[in-house]
Amino acid sequence: MARRCCSARRCGSIACAGCAWRYSLHISRRIQAVHPRRLHTVAIGRSTYDPSEFRQKRKSIHNSVAYQRRRCSWWNDFGLWLWLTGDRLVGFAEFGSITPEEFECTFQRHGAVSACPIDIPFVRVEVYRAALMSSPPIAVEHGRYQALRIAIEPVALPVLPISSDTERVVQPMPVLL
Repeated sequence: MARRCCSARRCGSIACAGCAWRYSLHISRRIQAVHPRRLHTVAIGRSTYDPSEFRQKRKSIHNSVAYQRRRCSWWNDFGLWLWLTGDRLVGFAEFGSITPEEFECTFQRHGAVSACPIDIPFVRVEVYRAALMSSPPIAVEHGRYQALRIAIEPVALPVLPISSDTERVVQPMPVLL
C-alpha cells in the first residue's frame, strides 16, 4: 500500500498536487529572482513530442539561445522556462531587451509559437499548472524534473557593491607630450 504524501514525508512527485504546489513556489521564486520586466507565458506547439526525443529538443533550444547570445548582447537578458506537456512545450519567457517578433523568429523552427504577457503575481499558479500537466505517464530515468523541463536563465553580470562610505581614489591621467 502506497503511503500518502504528508508534511512528515514528501513524495517529491510533480504528479502529487501538494508536492507540485511546493515545486511551483521554488520555480516561481527563481523566475522572480531575475527581476522580470517583460514576462510572457509561452507555448511552443508541435504535432507530437516524444519524451525520448525531448533530450535532443532541449539541447537544440539551448543551442538556439546560445547562438543568439553570441550574435547580440541583448539576448543576455532573455530567460526561458518550459515544461513538456505531451503535445507542446508550455512555460515562461522573460524577453528582457528583445522583441516578441525576434523570439518568434528564433523559435518558429521548433513549432508554432505563441506568447502572451502575464502579471508577476500569477507566476506561481501558471508554474503549478504547467508542472501538473507535465507529469509523465511513464517513469523518467534522467532525474526528477530535468527530463521534462527546459530552464535557460538570463545571464547575470556581476555587480560590485560600492558603499557610500568608501572613498574612490582616481589617479590622474598621464600627459603624453
